[in-house]
Amino acid sequence: MEKSFLYKLLVLAGIIVVLLVLAEIGVRVVFAWKMQKAANLNLPAGQMPPQYATPGLSYSSQDNFSKMIFDPVVCYRPKPGHKGKGYAINGQGFRYRKELIEPKPPRTIRIFILGGSFAFGAGVPDGYTYFEVMEADLQKRFPENKIEVVCAAVGAYSSLQEYLLLATRLVRFQPDLVMALTLANDAYFTTKGQDVLKGNDYLGYDAAIRACIDKRILGRYYYGQIFRDPDASFPPLWSDYWVKLHWAWDTALFRWRGEIPDKVKHQPSLPAEAAERFVYVQKLLRACAALENIETLIFLQPTISTTGKALHPVEKKLQENFRFQERVFRDIYGQVQDLSRRESLGFIDINADMAGLGEDFCFFVDWVHAGEIGQKWLGGYLAEKAAPVIERRKMK
Repeated sequence: MEKSFLYKLLVLAGIIVVLLVLAEIGVRVVFAWKMQKAANLNLPAGQMPPQYATPGLSYSSQDNFSKMIFDPVVCYRPKPGHKGKGYAINGQGFRYRKELIEPKPPRTIRIFILGGSFAFGAGVPDGYTYFEVMEADLQKRFPENKIEVVCAAVGAYSSLQEYLLLATRLVRFQPDLVMALTLANDAYFTTKGQDVLKGNDYLGYDAAIRACIDKRILGRYYYGQIFRDPDASFPPLWSDYWVKLHWAWDTALFRWRGEIPDKVKHQPSLPAEAAERFVYVQKLLRACAALENIETLIFLQPTISTTGKALHPVEKKLQENFRFQERVFRDIYGQVQDLSRRESLGFIDINADMAGLGEDFCFFVDWVHAGEIGQKWLGGYLAEKAAPVIERRKMK
């Protein structure tokens, strides 16, 4: 009797394992299909996405996040020396084609870019990023100097992580200028009810990356999939696993009650406090930079919810997927702009400066990232902003 019961139990366990494996495969296939569909917006076969000018490029033609390692200060950062599809991280952990010389050679102007995935250049492979466009532009303007524009941005970084990265890792490289393309991730965290100053485990990265390091801990693949993929470029988001379960439960419950939600629900957020926290962190970043004689430019990065440009028809379709962010994002951006004016902080709002771009100019590939055409424009725009700083540094 006991043997028969044990046999049935093992068979049941085997069936469950098989079902989980099939579910895992199904989730990955569906997720990949949805990502491709979202990136291409059901364009006819052979039609170029309007955000790109080079055949073969699209949002899904390259990895848009680097492989990460655990860091005790900033939680995670790109794995030094790692090469992924369409990107390479140098031995110092930056998305830059060569190693930085220490100490900095004479007549070298070194610029670091801080930010999240937008600043990382998600949306294009190496060779098409805005910081490469910017470096080439500035090198032409200042041929007597060696210009280095180094991408130190990391996907999903908050403003606090950007400041900590500068304070603990970047100052040793003696940058002349630090340019932060920031705020969108702080606004995103606010839609999830998170406070970037509390030192909480951002989206479960800390726990997830520890699980990747310690093989005894069962990791979960990005977007809550069950088995860890060791070659995944992005750290797993543990919280998304529960989001999927809640989504399934809520959908079934509402359908049973005859009530289908018509919009995404998000936790109550406090935009005023988020704006004040953001401004506080930028003051810390500037104070740290000033101690090291580093100049700073703080940019409010563009999003599809806050941009001043007239939206391309494709961008209008994309915008429908992110309506739930609009109120919070616009509120936070507006309050940060008010604080910047009131306290003469001089934040530069890229959203406002995009107002001159026409409706036929397609910048966004999703809610925040830029395609090839947008990155080219951004590189020239940032070069214009950096040029006066370089002129001042040359005179010193």
